[in-house]
Amino acid sequence: MPADTPSITRVKKPSNAGWIAKADVNPEGQFGVAPAEGSTDHEFRDVNVAWYGDGRIKVTIKGAGPAAIRQAYLSGAGQDVILDVIALPASES
Repeated sequence: MPADTPSITRVKKPSNAGWIAKADVNPEGQFGVAPAEGSTDHEFRDVNVAWYGDGRIKVTIKGAGPAAIRQAYLSGAGQDVILDVIALPASES
């Protein structure tokens, strides 16, 4: 059941992490964030995650086209599903 008030927790970035910012979110309104500490000039600025009653999700990267799925990790049952998306130059769309 969704919480009446969202819960936001700051997540520490591991020293060996290659990412500049990270957000963990679930449909109950719990968020874990590690905001960027430097430049935030990035093609992928705003991301929307929508959960549907039929068990699917949709991720929208707002205004980020053109882009491509660089890698997709679709492991077995109970494993993480990871999509690696990269921005493309406008001439490649």
